[in-house]
Amino acid sequence: MFLLVSEFLGRGLQHLFEQNESRYYVSVGSRVPYLAFADDMLVLARCSEDCLDSRVAFFARYQAYFGQRINGGKSSFILSNRASEDTVALVREKLQFQQQMLPFVYLGAPISQGRVTCILLAKMQSRLSHWNSRLLLAGGKLVLLRHVLSSIPVYLLQVLQPPRAIFQRVGRICNAFLWDKADGLKGIHWTSWEKVCFPTSEEGLGVRSFGDMSAAFACKLWWQLRQNRSWWTDFMRVKWLLEVPLVEKVGVVDPPHMLVAEFFGERGWNTGLLQAWLPMGLVRQVQEVSLHPDQEDEMVWVGSSSGVFSIKDGWEALRQKRNLSMADRFIWNRVLLLKISFLVWKVLRNMVPVDVNLQQRGIKLASRCWCCSLHEESLTHLFLDGAVAEQHGTSQGLRGLRWSRRGLFVRWAVRWSSWGGQIYGPWCTSRVTRMIHGALFAAWRPQATRRLRISWKPPPQDVVKLNTDASVSGRRVSGGDLLRDHDGGLIFAFYKEFGDVDVLTAESLAILQGLLFCKRVRVQRLLVEVDSAGLAHLLGSGALAKWPLCNTLRQIRAMLQSFNTTARYIFREANATVDKLAIMEAQVDFFTMTFQQLPRDVRAVILLDSREVPFVRTQIVRE
Repeated sequence: MFLLVSEFLGRGLQHLFEQNESRYYVSVGSRVPYLAFADDMLVLARCSEDCLDSRVAFFARYQAYFGQRINGGKSSFILSNRASEDTVALVREKLQFQQQMLPFVYLGAPISQGRVTCILLAKMQSRLSHWNSRLLLAGGKLVLLRHVLSSIPVYLLQVLQPPRAIFQRVGRICNAFLWDKADGLKGIHWTSWEKVCFPTSEEGLGVRSFGDMSAAFACKLWWQLRQNRSWWTDFMRVKWLLEVPLVEKVGVVDPPHMLVAEFFGERGWNTGLLQAWLPMGLVRQVQEVSLHPDQEDEMVWVGSSSGVFSIKDGWEALRQKRNLSMADRFIWNRVLLLKISFLVWKVLRNMVPVDVNLQQRGIKLASRCWCCSLHEESLTHLFLDGAVAEQHGTSQGLRGLRWSRRGLFVRWAVRWSSWGGQIYGPWCTSRVTRMIHGALFAAWRPQATRRLRISWKPPPQDVVKLNTDASVSGRRVSGGDLLRDHDGGLIFAFYKEFGDVDVLTAESLAILQGLLFCKRVRVQRLLVEVDSAGLAHLLGSGALAKWPLCNTLRQIRAMLQSFNTTARYIFREANATVDKLAIMEAQVDFFTMTFQQLPRDVRAVILLDSREVPFVRTQIVRE
């Protein structure tokens, strides 16, 4: 019912403005009569008496029909700063609303003209005022920092562009929450916020920089602007986006009226004609553009595996990167508790408040190890060389672990629990030890399996079947196709190398080449099978895919449509013949329609397929 009422309200307002175009709000670009989200509505209109009377009459009919009442206390009107007092009085008399001045908040975002005071700091400080009064462990702080505190600015960053100083202040707030103690007591800030804003595999804590997120959201707006699929993009294009033609960029005097089709023929770009009109640098850029005149142009995000822009892909392309840390990959896992992983992360970077580190920070104190009373309290003595560390490193059932990275981190975790066990009770050590051993050896349990009989199935009579496959071995990327009839007889086979491409692209090129050969031999009814589940899904779903794979997929879809067929996924065992053909590593590409010209092992598998001899496939049974 709510949807029907909202639809009536929206269509009624639209019809109200279409009856008299002078009621539209005067602005450059598209004429938008209103913006609405659920029960929050923003109506954009002129202040003429006719427009006001028509709106008041429509609102009265709406309230009479549906029994809903417009809340005058929550409704208001906003006028230009140059509006006269008579205009203000007229609007207040007609609408019975209160006047509101800029800026105002709509759907949680400030609407203003010019600069606006950033409200990010107030939102984050109000949330922290409730957390600081509670006793939070290091793991709990990290969870709140990753999933709550870092997410507060995300909504506003989609529509605001705060200056760098705001990002620095927000970073200080988050860093203080991470390192400070409960009840607002200041702690030691062992590192800056910018150094922890990296993935855990790159020596960070798995939080994202607010500056990088803001840049990713700016890319999202650019992507939507270039797609031109909304009223917002129409407005922005007319008001702000000024397209500069290539002829103005080059600076040609008295340019000719030529079309792209005159520079692009059946064999591609006409290099000679391009060089006659463009500099060599631009000629190379133009030649890199792949055109398909029979298909519509479509935007592709290069950094995405799907070809469609996402915030994650934009952030990954714009953020600063570090080298991958093998040690940190072992720290952050499901075996260790989050607080233990955080402790090991600090230990590796010497961020533990032992006496030696405190002395280096200017705190004067006498240092003595509390467990042996013989050495000063340092990081290496406490975790590696001390008597208690050695005792717990060789006990607790860890004698069988080799001195590897995993063994080192497990020992550190147990030592930490033992350190806490001497304070909170002996149960802590045994509990953490059992947890670690259970997680380490749970994956070693044998899994149930089942065996399936898989064989190649011949097509129906008067139908031929195309099987394709590709192989990537070292630097050699090759593919092969087989076209067979209902008796399993060979119609054609080919082998081709594709250069330096990935597996999915090689699979796509193999099926495209096979379809081209099918068209050459004038196949009428066709079935296509591939053993790549990803490729079959991409072709069937119509997804865009990454660049330049998307162009190949579009050609494959067009050819499949011309044959009135689809690409079906089969198990690799049913595609064994083409697999043999793809990995044969021939010296040159070849195409044959003769059975005897194929390698011996390929001929043998073709004969087995013609008799539907099955292969065995082992599957893991999921519980």
